Amino acid sequence: MLTLRTSSPCIYVAFMALLATTIVGCKTGGPGIAQSAAARSAMARPRTFVPTTGKAGVYLLYGANWALGDRTSMLHADLDGETFGMLCSEQYLYLEVPPGKHTLSARSMVAQGDTQFDATPGSNTFFMIVLDGKIILRQTSEEEGRKFIAQYSR
Repeated sequence: MLTLRTSSPCIYVAFMALLATTIVGCKTGGPGIAQSAAARSAMARPRTFVPTTGKAGVYLLYGANWALGDRTSMLHADLDGETFGMLCSEQYLYLEVPPGKHTLSARSMVAQGDTQFDATPGSNTFFMIVLDGKIILRQTSEEEGRKFIAQYSR
């Protein structure tokens, strides 16, 4: 049994967080973890590349070679301030959104990246996560997005 004796609650919390990160890894390949009911429902449709009528598709892609640093870190994905999923390297998330302006965010324990975009009904928008000392959400082409989904859908 592992025992940590310390009088500082901060050290204890930091140790437990490190232990949890070490024990809980991320699987690679395929979809990330959709948290909201809307995201779980939408994740059943990502490979059709056809959003529900009146909605727009948003893909968040996190490739293995796009991370400069710890690729096992889980990132949380937010849309308009609400968390809709989590993902690790070589995973993606899909969400259908109403038309209009939206803010997409990806965050880790130490950094956050945000981007704004305008969703058009019937279209797809693809963003890739790049870690380069900070989190960058870079819009990419539908062709590149489809290649990513094909490569990491197992």
